[in-house]
Amino acid sequence: MNNASVGKSLTIAAILAVMLWLGTTAQSQQPRPQPTNAILGLLKKGQAISVKDAGFNYELTAFADGPETLSHTVIEITPDYVLVRNLAGVIDTAIPLWSIKAISTVRLGAK
Repeated sequence: MNNASVGKSLTIAAILAVMLWLGTTAQSQQPRPQPTNAILGLLKKGQAISVKDAGFNYELTAFADGPETLSHTVIEITPDYVLVRNLAGVIDTAIPLWSIKAISTVRLGAK
């Protein structure tokens, strides 16, 4: 290889590296997508819920017009997990989407 072809190869490699870096940087600055899973649409950030550990999965229960204080509060909802904080405010638990068995909504006084 002569010096011209080595220089050309290095220039191409440098351009590719810069393009890759720019693509990675632009992608990491985009806002996190909102959950598109329909089941997660039943939950809202700040909502009081009850969390039942059912062995290998969790059952989440919310009240439509019920108490504002239950065992946990929804802190964050992502496409991958739901982050909840216990009533005492000292334990945050990330519940993976695959481990949610059901999300129930209790409607008091409904006929």
